[in-house]
Amino acid sequence: MRLRSWVGLAFAALCLVLAGQRAAQAQGFPFSNFFNPGPSYYYPGQPAPGYETRRPVYREPRRVRRPVYREERQARRPASRREEARQPRRFVRPAPAVEPRKAQPEPPPIEPSTYIVVFGDSLADALGDGLEDAYDEAPEIEIVDKTKGDSGLVRNDAYDWPKVIQDFLSSDPKITFAVMMVGVNDRQPIREGETTHEPLSERWKELYRERVDAVARIFAERKIPLVWVGPPPVRNEKFSGDLNAMNEIYREQVQKAGGVYVDIWPGFVSDENRYAPVGPDVDGQSARLRTGDGIHFTEAGARKAAHFAEVEIKRLIEARAGTNVAAPVSGESPAAAK
Repeated sequence: MRLRSWVGLAFAALCLVLAGQRAAQAQGFPFSNFFNPGPSYYYPGQPAPGYETRRPVYREPRRVRRPVYREERQARRPASRREEARQPRRFVRPAPAVEPRKAQPEPPPIEPSTYIVVFGDSLADALGDGLEDAYDEAPEIEIVDKTKGDSGLVRNDAYDWPKVIQDFLSSDPKITFAVMMVGVNDRQPIREGETTHEPLSERWKELYRERVDAVARIFAERKIPLVWVGPPPVRNEKFSGDLNAMNEIYREQVQKAGGVYVDIWPGFVSDENRYAPVGPDVDGQSARLRTGDGIHFTEAGARKAAHFAEVEIKRLIEARAGTNVAAPVSGESPAAAK
């Protein structure tokens, strides 16, 4: 009887346990017992196991990668790469190494064979610059400057041109042609002993002719062709009239000594034959030819004055070439053919 009672009690307890487990599962609580132990630990401040609020986690569906076929891969390549893929690979032989070219020796500089020496005052100095521009691309022609800006033929006590030229030629220089230009500093009285002669007086002209002749004769004796350039008009009309009279003396004495007189007066006057500061340059373009003082040349004016002398020098060079005479390099040059 007692055994049955114990068995019945055990059976009843088992039924109660099973019933409680089903009720807890129906309410969403985890159930733990001897046969199904649940979580038996949790931290303070946290809800008991089974009482957390669980939120569903959204996950994107997994994408299935579509296979890419060979035709599609080839279509995605650039056109150049597709063309290269079609061409069979070829072996390219490397180019042979090229030796660097040896630097070509520079041609020796051309030694001048014609020496043009310029004498005179400040206008002659500008004339020499114009000749240098004229022969800039002719290395066989060299311009030698022997001018002195404040010089002339009247004040031989300050600068004696015949003596200066004699001393220069005595040093056996390289000279082929001589170019002379003076006048702008010579409108001064000439002293003869105790007597003073006013500019352009009759005695003044006689003494001035002698001084021009002294210069021209030096070159004639050395057989050096002389090109004498007369000064152009200036802004002062009285001064221009005196220069015009002096040009007649230069023309007469130089031609008498066998030299060449170059008249540049027509290139620096207007249609009324008066001083013109502006006029056509050597290229025919209008340009300023004279500086602000009304006497000296601008760069364009110097080049134009040199053009007149250049014409005569060219004629002399051609005449010398026709005589088959070598280019002179000293004062003993032959005279130019006339």
